[in-house]
Amino acid sequence: MNQWAANVRKFYYFKFFTIFNIINPILIYYMLEKGLTVGDIFLLSAIQRIFGIIIEVPTGALSDLKGHKYNLMLGTLSFSVSCLIFTFSSTFMGFLVAEVFMAMAGAFISGADTAFVYESLEMYNAESTYEKVYGRMRSLQFGVTAVAIFIAGFLAEIAWELPFYIAIVFALIAFAISCTFVEPVKKRDEDLFSSKERYCQYYLTIRDACKISFKNVELRWFLVFASLLSVGLRTVEDFYQVYMKEGLDSPVSHSGIIYALLFICSSIFSNYTSVGIKKLGYERMFYLLPGLGLITAFGMILFKHQLTFLLFFLPYISLGYTPVLVSGYLHKRTSPGQRATILSLRQMMRKVIYAIASPLLGWSCDLWGMEVALLMAATILIITMVLPVVYKQKYNLNYEYSGSDVKITTIR
Repeated sequence: MNQWAANVRKFYYFKFFTIFNIINPILIYYMLEKGLTVGDIFLLSAIQRIFGIIIEVPTGALSDLKGHKYNLMLGTLSFSVSCLIFTFSSTFMGFLVAEVFMAMAGAFISGADTAFVYESLEMYNAESTYEKVYGRMRSLQFGVTAVAIFIAGFLAEIAWELPFYIAIVFALIAFAISCTFVEPVKKRDEDLFSSKERYCQYYLTIRDACKISFKNVELRWFLVFASLLSVGLRTVEDFYQVYMKEGLDSPVSHSGIIYALLFICSSIFSNYTSVGIKKLGYERMFYLLPGLGLITAFGMILFKHQLTFLLFFLPYISLGYTPVLVSGYLHKRTSPGQRATILSLRQMMRKVIYAIASPLLGWSCDLWGMEVALLMAATILIITMVLPVVYKQKYNLNYEYSGSDVKITTIR
């Protein structure tokens, strides 16, 4: 086995141990137990998103210039530090520092992970298998996360800090694995640059990626589409617990079980992303993924029945497909020196839109009810479905990839 194939094999283990979601089911309960108010918690979440937006693209450019391996190492270390701070914090400022490190963890890994896998596959001419390989990795991670979420609540009943300690151990194992990665060889000469030239190159990497993304029609429309798709699906998912509590009067104990099943669902469908793309093609997938979220949103608006929770699985099918489809589509249309930066730009766009949409939907729910807020979330998904039609007709775009497409490296 060559070193590039070994990279891919080891990345499966890396994905297994980066289960950052293990603390999500108990994090709000934990902070409330420590004396924070709900207002404090949502303010911390907003600050985390804003900080993530600020550093998203610079960390992507750092990955393109210095190497994806180092971003993965820094991401796992940042997560470990965040969890450690959570375990002994009891004040707003302590949790704020923890949230900042959590934002750093997400920003360092975002884009660098998929770029590392794709470029490792490129090194032995296996990039055509990216959707299949990364889909399996996502499937593995979803499955492990489902188990972790299921047991996190039970661990917290023993001791609140236990899920954090386990998360730290797993993240440190992931860090050790990332240290063994071999950085894919890229067409760049940063070792020849002086310090001043490196800073210039860092700036130029961000500038060129932004110019290409916004001036190239094919990239511009897809970045907007992918961002709206993620936001639309997530905003519908945000109302699951509100719906279960207020609409169905379900006990909170059901939440962990349902979310574990949802992650298993995403795990299964993530594993078959390449099959879905092969059978349906990119264009049909562009309509199917937001369509599944729409069905759930309208189902939650129209029905209040215990079996309605079955509709919760539809957006998670889309969420299983989306990361692999989006990263694969962009990887095939960008060059090595730009991939992580452009993927980070997409993440930044998603976070900006979500940071604007989420509080608006929350206030709408408080003022006019959950049904109005869900209708607003459905509107985002409707716009998402219309975008591919509009851009295809206006610019005569071809959404499919034949394998002979020229990667976008210049502005047109």
